[in-house]
Amino acid sequence: MSSTHEDGPPEEPTTADQPTPSESELASLATPATLRRAPRFGRFIGVGVALGLLAGLVTGFLNAGGDDPNGGIARLMAGIGLTFVGALVGALIAVIADARSHR
Repeated sequence: MSSTHEDGPPEEPTTADQPTPSESELASLATPATLRRAPRFGRFIGVGVALGLLAGLVTGFLNAGGDDPNGGIARLMAGIGLTFVGALVGALIAVIADARSHR
């Protein structure tokens, strides 16, 4: 068997087969790079959702009437409402952090 395949493309040469480039060759090929530390939007939004849900449930339990038959619905609605607010606040913080990372 030979090292080339008759049916497919020829094999790429390995790095051991290629000569090491000189310093001037590397300098002519290299492009300057900057490190940009962009935030992960999903994580910011996820933390906002979790904190909003927690705040909504705490608010719902603190404000629920004693014998109100709809107290559970009120807690649920407070939790859902503040979950959306938390997600929006988390997204806003991520956008601000992303804008600051461009500087």
